[in-house]
Amino acid sequence: TIREHFGKLKGIHFVYFGDARYNMGNSLMVGCAKMGLHFTACAPKKYQPDPELVAECEKIAAETGATISFEEDPAKAAKGADVLYTDVWVSMGSRWRCGPSASTTWHRTRSTSS
Repeated sequence: TIREHFGKLKGIHFVYFGDARYNMGNSLMVGCAKMGLHFTACAPKKYQPDPELVAECEKIAAETGATISFEEDPAKAAKGADVLYTDVWVSMGSRWRCGPSASTTWHRTRSTSS
């Protein structure tokens, strides 16, 4: 676990790569806020969490010393991270469509920024 590896949770920089609008992204953001971790969600804007939930997490973070941030550039998001957590770009129940998507755009961005 994160605590076993680092010996603590507070102050750890945790970066989530994936569809941050739903269960995993939301749960990780809430958990990081409550436990004092610095949470970054890396996703295109249309895959970022609901602003009301973000505001709620920022209130919690203000009490625990956590931070909540968002980044669209994977290289920037990963810089200085202690933990990288990856997930899918298309959540369960979402309809996958062929053609250019957030994941192909992200991959091209990542490939060209290395």
